[in-house]
Amino acid sequence: MKTLQTSAMTLMLALLTSATLLAQSEISAKATPEPVASVKHAYAAAPTLPTTATSPESKTFGIGLYRVRESMTMRLTLEKKAGEKVLVRLLNQQGQVLHQEVVGRQTKVYGCNFDFSTSKDGSYTIEVVNGDEVQHKTVTLSTAKVVETPARTLIAMQ
Repeated sequence: MKTLQTSAMTLMLALLTSATLLAQSEISAKATPEPVASVKHAYAAAPTLPTTATSPESKTFGIGLYRVRESMTMRLTLEKKAGEKVLVRLLNQQGQVLHQEVVGRQTKVYGCNFDFSTSKDGSYTIEVVNGDEVQHKTVTLSTAKVVETPARTLIAMQ
């Protein structure tokens, strides 16, 4: 029985370690910034973040910003202590508030999507504020210039 318990604990430790490494690699990978027209919320559906996915300098809350695969959407996840109120703002380059909302005191885990598909090129800042504590995440939108290449013809001669 002890061998079974030891094996189960070893398996759980291996799964936890691999999940932590996966979360670290996702955080360190640069997300391709994309354009913000709408914001979608998910309170209960937001997964609990491992401690490696939260910002290490944060004491009362942790945030993560990830690009939704094959879309123009960025996903903000927030994990905080109950009883703390947090303000989430989206700012443009000039510092104007494009979107603002308050995450209530009872919410521990919060998530929302920022859809940049109709936004103009430029830098956008997602700011999360809890009293004196402020964290910023920057999203830069840029449209790649299309360069036309001349038509090429392949001629084979003997």
